[in-house]
Amino acid sequence: MILHPIFLKTRKKVRLLVGDHGTRDIEKIEGWYGSDPSPDDLLYLRNTLLDSLTRKLKEENAEAWFIPRFLGATGVFVAVFFVLTYAIRDPIPFIDEFLIALVSAVLVFWSWSRSGLESLQFKFQLTEFTQIINQAMFYPSEEVRRMEVILEQAESMAPQDLFASLEEQATKSVQVSNPFTTLLDQECDQLKKTWARICARHRSSSQARKAAVVDDLIAEGKDLHLLYLYFRVRSADAGFLPSNAGVP
Repeated sequence: MILHPIFLKTRKKVRLLVGDHGTRDIEKIEGWYGSDPSPDDLLYLRNTLLDSLTRKLKEENAEAWFIPRFLGATGVFVAVFFVLTYAIRDPIPFIDEFLIALVSAVLVFWSWSRSGLESLQFKFQLTEFTQIINQAMFYPSEEVRRMEVILEQAESMAPQDLFASLEEQATKSVQVSNPFTTLLDQECDQLKKTWARICARHRSSSQARKAAVVDDLIAEGKDLHLLYLYFRVRSADAGFLPSNAGVP
């Protein structure tokens, strides 16, 4: 599998869109950019890709070994509880045996989780991904440059205008599938749900209140400008390539 990240650069912020993906089948990375990246941008690209793939690899490792770790910890709990209950008599039955067995099981589960991250297999996979990232290629794209222009438009909007634009764009029924909508949809998945609740709650609020809501969400790290980009890219009036036109 080829991973296709997108690097977006505006006057206020740089973003790397990677999407929701697994790590097991990644063989190479070929991405796109709009504005020419600086040396600092290239370092940001590498570090962000490495952090993203490392986090995904840890999650997959934890999921793959969850059942064996759980069963092992359960066995330790039963064994410790049985030994303390029947082999060692004490004046307060059950409570201390249960607590000691529970702590033992948690420690075993945690230690096995750590050992998985220190295994040779995990280190080998991490080394492979580091090599893939070092060999990653990014190509200029006019489509991505247009996305950066849309982002800059969103970033220059007043908060109340951004609220109104997001509200309008979110309700548009015409949608276009293009090479970027899937990636943006993955990046904005949780934010779309948050925004839907916000719109329903503040539909009749004053302009000042809507502006305050936008400011609060942005201060919390919610990338409403990226959400605006997603709504625009998927709409017909933005004029982006349809899915059958291929990737730029």
